[in-house]
Amino acid sequence: MNRRSIKVALSVFVFSIVSELLCIRILRGSLTDWLDHPHRRLLLLSMILVNLLNAAAALYLSARAVRAEVRLKLKERKEAQINAYLNHHLRNALTVVQNAAFLSHDEQTMNLCDDAVARIVQVLVSTEANLTDPSAVLFAASLPHR
Repeated sequence: MNRRSIKVALSVFVFSIVSELLCIRILRGSLTDWLDHPHRRLLLLSMILVNLLNAAAALYLSARAVRAEVRLKLKERKEAQINAYLNHHLRNALTVVQNAAFLSHDEQTMNLCDDAVARIVQVLVSTEANLTDPSAVLFAASLPHR
């Protein structure tokens, strides 16, 4: 458990107890008079137990949210590392291909190579920007909506 989850659970518990005690005070007068009733101590104990259960639920949900946040950050960091790795190695490979095409002095080969490099760069940039392939967008648009 982390500190934030414990703080959330503690604040839920304290807020619930204080609000119940204030309601007793406002609606029924003195808290000691209210507790003098035979079954009220048992009622107060049951309210405290219910508030503990609420705090436990808040602790669990808060801890899950924190874990999900950490997992998301790790996933984003890993994706960034993969993108950087691919960009670096693809850029180096594409440079070699472009140099080979340039050294061939064949205009058609250079144009084909430049076109292929432009398409590869476009795919890499669109992936980094979380853009999808235009054909995937068209395919998704043609599907019937439910």
